[in-house]
Amino acid sequence: MNLTWKDRRGPYSNGEDLFANDIAVGSYFYGAFLRGDEKPYKIATALPSLQPKVKEFKTPEEAKEALQAFTNRWFNRALSEEHARKE
Repeated sequence: MNLTWKDRRGPYSNGEDLFANDIAVGSYFYGAFLRGDEKPYKIATALPSLQPKVKEFKTPEEAKEALQAFTNRWFNRALSEEHARKE
């Protein structure tokens, strides 16, 4: 599976979207609403049923790493469940 990051576009948009091949699976963005927020970077996912446990990070790099790891776990679990159903 090929994971790639693309800049979010549009007015008031920030961060990047994560794509698995050509499918948008999530994003990270600067979501601090209060000054001095210790973890201003947030992640959101479009994948059904599971949600990441930690959604707030200090740096964009931490947010991107967490979303990529979550996406990999989600696809591994989805594929293993699909494989188990076929047997």
